[in-house]
Amino acid sequence: MIFATDLLDPEGPVALPDETWLVVEGTAERGCITQIGADGQTKRVIHKTGLPTGLAVDRNGVIWVDRRTAPLALIAD
Repeated sequence: MIFATDLLDPEGPVALPDETWLVVEGTAERGCITQIGADGQTKRVIHKTGLPTGLAVDRNGVIWVDRRTAPLALIAD
């Protein structure tokens, strides 16, 4: 089953309590965290990150992104 399209090198999908998803797009031209709506169609870039390779959200809602250079933490809104 294909859930979402038009993502560039997606990694680290994380399901959120509001039924949306976060993924990192790890290409040089995108390099971002993308939030995907529960319908799989709505997408928004929530942060440009450089070259991300993984993603996690901790119990406090902090988004942790692994990058090729150094980890980055973002506070979820």
